[in-house]
Amino acid sequence: MNDCLILIDKPLNLTSNYVLQSMKKRLKIKKAGLVGILDPLATGMLLIVTGEATKFSQYIETMTKEYVVTIKFGYKSSTGDGEGIITKDSTNISNLTRNDIIKTLSSFLGQSYQLPPMHSSVKYNGKKLYQYARDGIEVARKKRKIAISDITLLKKNIEDIDIRVRCSKGTYIRTLVEDIGARLGVSSYTRSIRRIGVGTYTEDRMVSCDQILNGKLSSDKHIVDISEMLSHIKPITLGPDHEKLIKDGTVIDIELPNTQGDVVMKNTDNKIIGIGNVANNRIKPKRLINFQ
Repeated sequence: MNDCLILIDKPLNLTSNYVLQSMKKRLKIKKAGLVGILDPLATGMLLIVTGEATKFSQYIETMTKEYVVTIKFGYKSSTGDGEGIITKDSTNISNLTRNDIIKTLSSFLGQSYQLPPMHSSVKYNGKKLYQYARDGIEVARKKRKIAISDITLLKKNIEDIDIRVRCSKGTYIRTLVEDIGARLGVSSYTRSIRRIGVGTYTEDRMVSCDQILNGKLSSDKHIVDISEMLSHIKPITLGPDHEKLIKDGTVIDIELPNTQGDVVMKNTDNKIIGIGNVANNRIKPKRLINFQ
């Protein structure tokens, strides 16, 4: 499982880093990393890149994320989820109708600005916000632009609802849940969260940690090769002379009408060389694959 992206189904109560280190040890992988993390109380799709695929993390970390979330109404959490101190308050949730909830959810569609929670890994003066929060300190934070492309009510009970959310990178679900409650006039926190997809990678492609650790894999559909990882980027083919120059780190002149920005460079055998950046009919090598 070298030089690829692995779609792991992270279980509850494990840190993303613990899963990463366990996978590296079990699969005897020297070089691997995470593309985004999930909190210990979150489950679902965790992206691990290995070998040469680590060079291309930035091209998948910006993909949209999809979650199924359970929201608890009538309660507050000091951390926004089940890890914090949870208190019941006096807000009235008995009058919440299905139509009220659907209307409120739809009001979050599109672009907006969100304030990162104190219990997050966003840094302030070189220190993570959750480190301040643990010391009882609240610091000023800048709002960040987010985008929500889909938000749907799946189920409604008396005190909680299940929703599905498709959103941009950097969206804090815990904050979104609290904001949903605020618009409905009730307190709320995230009772559970499961990531079911990233970009075009769907839930059915995930593999459990146990399957990998126990070596009981029935298929390799959870493995995404570099070619698939970069399939959303425009490809170009380079001849042998240009291939050699690019591999040497040389900026080359080439006729590429109507092409600007990052491209996937392939050779005449259709093998990926790496990522290059095109500007004014010149290609500058950006990320090159070093296959032995």
